[in-house]
Amino acid sequence: MIFMLALLLTCNTITASELTSLGQVRTEQRVKTRSTKSNGTTSGKKASEIYRSVEQMPRYPGGEAALMKYLGANIRYPEDAAKNNIEGRVVLQFVVEADGSIGEVKVVRSVDPSLDAEAVRVIKSIPKFTPGRHDGKAVAVWYTIPVSFQLTHEEDSDINQ
Repeated sequence: MIFMLALLLTCNTITASELTSLGQVRTEQRVKTRSTKSNGTTSGKKASEIYRSVEQMPRYPGGEAALMKYLGANIRYPEDAAKNNIEGRVVLQFVVEADGSIGEVKVVRSVDPSLDAEAVRVIKSIPKFTPGRHDGKAVAVWYTIPVSFQLTHEEDSDINQ
């Protein structure tokens, strides 16, 4: 039996109200300190605001289609999840920093630890975005992305033909 990965990806299609109704969103502070020295003091940087909605949202070079292509090419279905027929949609949130790099990544809706870890690994490897802009300035923005993991049996596709 051969398993193939079917990656279904939709960017920014899950609203906060949908996530809240799923009971998955925690209340967060919008202002947070970016770097802390080992003694607990900040490294001189001001606390940065991370926006949820801005005038111009971050954009992956080439658009959503290019982002889906990148994720599809880089996600590897975890072997243990495939063996155990584990499927589902992992919902992630990550910060697109003011320089376009990927900052904090967190799982908002978990499926299985191995699928969660693979989705996080690939998100952390994404090349720089064009950053979001607010009031004419590049700013850090939360970005939500669901990644669906679905196993397909090659034998099933032969039966349906």
